[in-house]
Amino acid sequence: TNLVPGVGGNQIYLKDLQTGAIFVIAAGSNPKLDARADSLVFGNGGQVLRFERATGRVTTIGQGDQPAVSADGRFVVWRMAGAAFTQVWVRM
Repeated sequence: TNLVPGVGGNQIYLKDLQTGAIFVIAAGSNPKLDARADSLVFGNGGQVLRFERATGRVTTIGQGDQPAVSADGRFVVWRMAGAAFTQVWVRM
């Protein structure tokens, strides 16, 4: 479904429930939003990315998948699989 005209594919959207406005964040999957809706983390092509609502910027956090963010947005955790083991990373 194209929530925003002219935008398709595997996109992450953020909807403001007060205004009804829908924003396209980036291409990606597995989005997780902190409790205040300030930070959104998601995966894209083996990278973990973070969207900061205050600045509108998307930054790379690290390599891996299955990201999660703490309620206050201070901590991001994700999984990075190696050939013989799986690591879990935390970024503050």
